[in-house]
Amino acid sequence: MTQNQYRTTLQREIKKLNEQIDDLILSGRAYTREARRHKDLIKKMRRIEKSPFWGRAFGFGSLF
Repeated sequence: MTQNQYRTTLQREIKKLNEQIDDLILSGRAYTREARRHKDLIKKMRRIEKSPFWGRAFGFGSLF
């Protein structure tokens, strides 16, 4: 999976999860599990956005 495909997949998941959270809030139900998943997806998104080009190109993104 390319960097752009991964980013697009993450964005799609975040959008779907936001809709689920909104529905849960409107119905007055708990959304703790969904909020935790949302937080993890946001962390992944930030991680790929922050990693330098050379780190991504050679698989060292988490080292920099």
